[in-house]
Amino acid sequence: MAYKNIIIGSNTSVNFNNEHIIIDDGEIHSIPITDIKSIVFKSENCSVSTYTISKLVENNICIITFDNKHIPHSNIIQICKHKIKQLFNNHF
Repeated sequence: MAYKNIIIGSNTSVNFNNEHIIIDDGEIHSIPITDIKSIVFKSENCSVSTYTISKLVENNICIITFDNKHIPHSNIIQICKHKIKQLFNNHF
């Protein structure tokens, strides 16, 4: 069961490897993705790939980002897969 809320500061790299989130802030931290409830990116100076974001969303992990004034400005959540399939089938 997910129970950890992770806060990511500035100059931090976040990656996904082997069902773990790897956080590099000068030190390497590895956290099993199943333990994470939410991740908050408190700085615009964080590096995270779309692959990592996709894996977080697939695991229903809430992602919150802050702007340069340290005000929350986005919440990334999963869209129902059935609706996406319908959307793409109608447009392509």
